[in-house]
Amino acid sequence: MSEQRVITAEDLYRLVWTSDPSVSPNGDRIAYVSKKVNPDRDGYHSHIRILERNSHVDMPFTSGEQDSNPLWSPDGSKLAFLRNKEGQRQIWTIAVNGGEAQVVTSAKHGVSGYQWSPDSSQLLYRSQAPSAKEESSIENDISNTSKTSPPKPLEEEIIDRLRYKADGGMAVDLTCLYILLEIRK
Repeated sequence: MSEQRVITAEDLYRLVWTSDPSVSPNGDRIAYVSKKVNPDRDGYHSHIRILERNSHVDMPFTSGEQDSNPLWSPDGSKLAFLRNKEGQRQIWTIAVNGGEAQVVTSAKHGVSGYQWSPDSSQLLYRSQAPSAKEESSIENDISNTSKTSPPKPLEEEIIDRLRYKADGGMAVDLTCLYILLEIRK
């Protein structure tokens, strides 16, 4: 029998945490987040892994440093996830049969949540709304742009605004946008 020893700080740096399991629509694969301390030991790296249910093969699926929240498309052809790059979380998708991950959002304040449409053709996502100051700046930009060039077609459609409340019931000055985004095949 091997001799027991106490846990050291070095042991803690080797721990790997798992979270956010997402089962594929046909049930044969599970996407999940694997998180561990980064090599500099000043933060964490997380990426998506896929576990094949029948063969128990576990393989890395994304190579980002801060990937999270995997979600299968209902048709099982794509996996969407959030990637934190340059301080903002954006939605990325990747074909399940391989290929490069593609960023599909560029929300100024990042993405805080998302959901696939039942037919896998759209993503509904939530982001913080621009402040009143930012909105007036955007309106000025739009009015100045419309004088010099034709309006560009919108790729995103604002669905609604909601007022956010903290757990304590105290209202916070944070408005969220729900945006419906078409996903190109």
